Amino acid sequence: MESKIEKLNSLLSDKKILLEDFYKLTIVQKKLIENNDIDKLNRIINNKENVIEKINRLDVEFLGIYNNIKEVENINDLSQLSIEKDYLVRLKELTSKCEKLMKTIKVQDDENNNMMKSGFEDIKKSLREIKRGKTTTNKYYNNMPSSGGYFIDSKK
Repeated sequence: MESKIEKLNSLLSDKKILLEDFYKLTIVQKKLIENNDIDKLNRIINNKENVIEKINRLDVEFLGIYNNIKEVENINDLSQLSIEKDYLVRLKELTSKCEKLMKTIKVQDDENNNMMKSGFEDIKKSLREIKRGKTTTNKYYNNMPSSGGYFIDSKK
């Protein structure tokens, strides 16, 4: 049983490392949004997607082992296991650290999303102004009186 708990600890440790990488990418993303560097921003988003895929694979493996332990031992919570507490303490610590990191990432990601939305709103506003100017220009030129023929030389 200890080996399964140790595997859970290992998976959580790997997840924590990936979450730290994800957070770093999120910070870089913020700077790129501030600088309007769209090309690099796309690369960061792709990197974040890759990290998310790796985290999801770890989560699936973790849940498989976790549910197997609960089923085999016929328990509702791992604290009901009769194993050395150090394994469970480590598991709880890692879980807490991962949760804290995810909350921090969520706050930063929400801030990034708001910055992106604000930037898109500014772009939309500029596009509306350009469209309005174009419409005004078209109306002006379409309503101009035709001046061709007023000054025709009648000498022959």
